[in-house]
Amino acid sequence: MIQSNRLSLLPGLFALLAIFAFFIAATEAMDNPPAAPADGSSIHKVTADKGNKSNQDEDNGSDSEKAETNKTTPEESVPDDSDPYRGYPEAVILLDNGQVVHGGLKFQGDDQVILVIAGIDLVLDRKEVRRLELLPPVEERYREKRSQIDDHDYVSRLNLAEWLREEGALDLALKEAGAVLDAQPDNHEARKLFYTIGEQLALRSRKGKGSPRAVSRLSRAELLKLLPDDRLSEDDVNLLRVYEVNLKHPPRIVVPRDVRERLIEQYTGNPLIPTTREARALLMREPDDKVLSLIFKLGAKEFYPEVRVMGQPESLRLFRDDVHRRWLLPSCGTIRCHGGPFAGRFFLYTKDRASDRTVYSNFLTIERFRTSDNQSLLDYENPEESILFQYGLPHDLAQADHPDVRGWHPVFRNMQDRTFRKSVRWVKSLYRPRPHHRIDYQPPRVSPDILPGGTENEDGGTHR
Repeated sequence: MIQSNRLSLLPGLFALLAIFAFFIAATEAMDNPPAAPADGSSIHKVTADKGNKSNQDEDNGSDSEKAETNKTTPEESVPDDSDPYRGYPEAVILLDNGQVVHGGLKFQGDDQVILVIAGIDLVLDRKEVRRLELLPPVEERYREKRSQIDDHDYVSRLNLAEWLREEGALDLALKEAGAVLDAQPDNHEARKLFYTIGEQLALRSRKGKGSPRAVSRLSRAELLKLLPDDRLSEDDVNLLRVYEVNLKHPPRIVVPRDVRERLIEQYTGNPLIPTTREARALLMREPDDKVLSLIFKLGAKEFYPEVRVMGQPESLRLFRDDVHRRWLLPSCGTIRCHGGPFAGRFFLYTKDRASDRTVYSNFLTIERFRTSDNQSLLDYENPEESILFQYGLPHDLAQADHPDVRGWHPVFRNMQDRTFRKSVRWVKSLYRPRPHHRIDYQPPRVSPDILPGGTENEDGGTHR
């Protein structure tokens, strides 16, 4: 009888086990969504132009369908340290301002798109995205490019090998460069590229510290602790504002009463200082910008630190909005470029990137930096020819080419690019002649030495 009762309980027990198993499977499915296919089937274009919405719906399906089909999440890929896009699918984005951005597509949703560029997340407002295109895997693009090149067209094959190197496909790059070198043993460019790729492969295989692989193992917070932080103080920020004030369009300025009194006392006898009690009383009531103008005319630099500039001078505002925020840090201030341990002599602060201390420090770095042949990054007479801007142009349009480093992409399409023109406008807005800022600040230098155990970069050398 007891055995019969136990047997009668079995169906109910099996049912409970089935329900429990279903619950576990459902939970795992929600925690581990399927990865995007790697065979190129997920290639798509997304156009954010609201004016063409009806045509988009006819050609590509409704927005809701595209959102379900094309939406990706950061969990879909496992970042690979050897990949410049950290394992995320390679994408090209055209922004509304005409700028083209290239990186790994980490996430795209209804409100924002996140690209990984040299290991750093670049968050874009979806409204600014005109078109987004996912590229096929590099191996697939390589096969297509290679099929269009004759076996004996060694110049094109070397160009292909260089492209593969920039894309991080070092094995394929070595194969192409090696084939050219086998066919032309005296080809200097082939030999140089072959050994460069070989050194990169050797460096990639090392597990020592001091390489980009070591950098990728550090969190951003850990790396920032290792990088220099000798940014301007709040007093320095205010002093720089005083130097850069445009009195034709002044921000809010405060010249305290005691400063006015000491100014009159110290410069008594100067023709610009009134002599009568009535005239001096009038000076005490003058608007703050008028008093600052008097300080400038007197050359009373000792009073500059005591003037308080409460807003952004025009030139510093343009630098912050049109240069620093728009392209300088997103394109040049990445951890693997001028914002990290491989920056060399030209280092850009990225900590608290929106703060005035960071923005103004990077402003002074640009102003005071000199190239190896003692050239300034800014050309105040011909702003379009500034090295800082020329480095952001495609090589075939630039008067000064950006050094050939992996992962570099032009910031501007050409000199008519809207972002380029706004950058030129910023230089033109600077006070002339340029003042000598009495601010104790030296542009920082960094090297991979800050990473315990190594000094080499990914190219087996050292950055500028």
